[in-house]
Amino acid sequence: MEFLAGNRIIGTDSEKGNITFESDFSSASGWTASDSNDIGVANGKLNWYNNGTNTYENAYYDLGSVSDTKWILRHTLKVSGTPSSDEIPYQFLISNTANANWNTDSACLGWWVYVDRNNAWRRIYTSNKASGTSGGDNGAQASPRYWSDFAYDTTYYITTTRTSATNMTVEIRTGSHSGSIVSNGTLTLTIPSGITGLRYLTANQAGQGTGLSMEVDDVEFYNNTLTPQNSSVANVPDGSIFYAKDTNKEYVLNNNTWSEV
Repeated sequence: MEFLAGNRIIGTDSEKGNITFESDFSSASGWTASDSNDIGVANGKLNWYNNGTNTYENAYYDLGSVSDTKWILRHTLKVSGTPSSDEIPYQFLISNTANANWNTDSACLGWWVYVDRNNAWRRIYTSNKASGTSGGDNGAQASPRYWSDFAYDTTYYITTTRTSATNMTVEIRTGSHSGSIVSNGTLTLTIPSGITGLRYLTANQAGQGTGLSMEVDDVEFYNNTLTPQNSSVANVPDGSIFYAKDTNKEYVLNNNTWSEV
């Protein structure tokens, strides 16, 4: 690649990579939170905190147009603490509304963490919900339906892939996104009709229970592809221009996302 004056870069399309959005949460730019005391970006992570208010809270990022047939969402996940007083559910989704949660009329795909009030079980469920339905887990179409039991204070690498209009997988690994899949850590989901028009990366919680926190970091979203290619371009400012000499296309960087001009 060639780095030119005026924040201009010349390289190949593969060197630019095909990441649609990525974030290490060093900034909260682009994220909107209903209550940052319960959920939101802080200390370089996307954080969920439970304070027992029984109030739905969420944070979201607008991805723009998202394919109805293929995309990949990758990130890390860590859950910490000791739950008390009630079951604790946390969701991380791609949805068609900015305020998606268990009770909103929204369509979504993703996963949720569910912990028993007595700490008897700790599970990661797949999540799919069509517009006009309610409930956090319509994932009865998944096989297996959930993964149990994750360890506290352990970093997991989660890959959620929409492989077609009607299928999705969630893979849970240790070490890296190319590391070992945990035992029974591949969840395969049949997507019902009506889950289309997704565009918001959404984190939410129901405010139940206390004592547990969760963090997500190093988010990567690849739209309209099943083959992720990381970018060779790093640490360049917003407004940078990338010219792909092999495809004769030009891109501009905004909020860590390359968009074709």
